[in-house]
Amino acid sequence: MKKANIAAALSFVVPGAGLWFLEKRLWAVVNLLVATSLVLLLSGFGPANERIHYVILAVATGSSGLAHATRTGQRRRSRTSDTPPLSVHGPSDSDSFPANRDEDATDGSPASTP
Repeated sequence: MKKANIAAALSFVVPGAGLWFLEKRLWAVVNLLVATSLVLLLSGFGPANERIHYVILAVATGSSGLAHATRTGQRRRSRTSDTPPLSVHGPSDSDSFPANRDEDATDGSPASTP
C-alpha cells in the first residue's frame, strides 16, 4: 500500500507523475496532457476563470485517484493470479448435496414415509 500512496501524492502535485513512478509511462503522458489541456481550456472561459483553483483541485484529485487505483488494481490482480478460477458449473454432486433427498439428515438412513 505504501507504493500506492506515494503514487497518489506524486500525481496530486504533478498529474501523471504517480503513473510514471508506477512505470505506466504512456498513461502518465496521457494523464499529463489531458489534465493540462483541461485546465488551459477551462481557464479561458469567464465563469471558470474566476474559480480555476477548483478546476485545478479537481484535476489533481482525479489524477491522484487514477494513480492510486492503478497500483491497487495491480496488487489485486497479482494476488488473485495464484488462486485457481472459480467453477462456473457450480458445486459438484458430491460436495454437500445428499444423493437421495429422502434421506434423513440426522443419521443418513432413509426417511420413513407413512
